[in-house]
Amino acid sequence: MINWRARLEKKSNTTLFELFSETYRINIEPQLYAGKLLYERGYDFDKLNQAKTKLIDALEEQFKRKYYKDEKNIAKETVIRELFIRIFISALVFYSFYTSSDIQFEQIGIRIDGKIAAWTLALVNLVPFLWIKKTIKKSIDKVQSELEKKDLVIQRIRTELKF
Repeated sequence: MINWRARLEKKSNTTLFELFSETYRINIEPQLYAGKLLYERGYDFDKLNQAKTKLIDALEEQFKRKYYKDEKNIAKETVIRELFIRIFISALVFYSFYTSSDIQFEQIGIRIDGKIAAWTLALVNLVPFLWIKKTIKKSIDKVQSELEKKDLVIQRIRTELKF
C-alpha cells in the first residue's frame, strides 16, 4: 500500500470506476484519485458526474445515520448514555462491595463496614452527573466538528473533481 497511486494508474477504467463509485466503504483519497484518472482518460462524463453525486449523497447519508444535527436529540442521547453507564458501574461497584466482608486497616485501627463502602462508592460514581451540561456541550461540539469535516470532504470532492 506504499505506492497505491502507481497501482491505480495500471488498473482498467472499469476497475477504477468501481472504486470511484463505491458508496458503502468510502475511502476518499483513492476514490478522488480514481475519479481524476478516469476524467483524464476521457471516461464517460455523465457516469462520472452521477457517481460523484452518489458519493456526496452517501457521505451525507452516513453522517445522518451516525449523528443527530438537532441539539435536543444530541443532549437526550448523551444523558441516556451517561445515565446507563453510570448506573451500571454504580450497581456493579455497589454489589461487589456490599457482598464483600468489612475492610480493616489494623495498623491504624480503622474498620470500614462493607455496606457503607458500597453505598459511598456507588454514590461517588454518580458525581459526574453534576457536570452533565459540560458533557452535553462536548457531544454537541464533537458533532459540529464532524459536520465541518464532512463539509470539507464534500467541498474537496467538488473542487478537485473537475466534472
